[in-house]
Amino acid sequence: MLEAVLREIQKNGYLSKNQIAAALGTSPGLVEEALTQLINLGYLKVEDGSSPPAACGQHCAGCPYSRQCARRLPFKTVVLTGKGERLLRQTP
Repeated sequence: MLEAVLREIQKNGYLSKNQIAAALGTSPGLVEEALTQLINLGYLKVEDGSSPPAACGQHCAGCPYSRQCARRLPFKTVVLTGKGERLLRQTP
């Protein structure tokens, strides 16, 4: 389940917990628990939206959060860490 959540994030970029749950055929609560575990294990990190626009390394034009980011509205996302990317490269 943990790896499946990582793969959904890698494959689709910005998704809500509900979207991940629907894609995996599970509940948002289980996705929330998986995200917490992945963060604690160092496979994901939390981005809190406090960075300057485009500091995340993404292209703002394709980002669903670009309006909030540019206006400095608080929001949180999770992104794969290097450790998470390595894990997904190692496992087919």
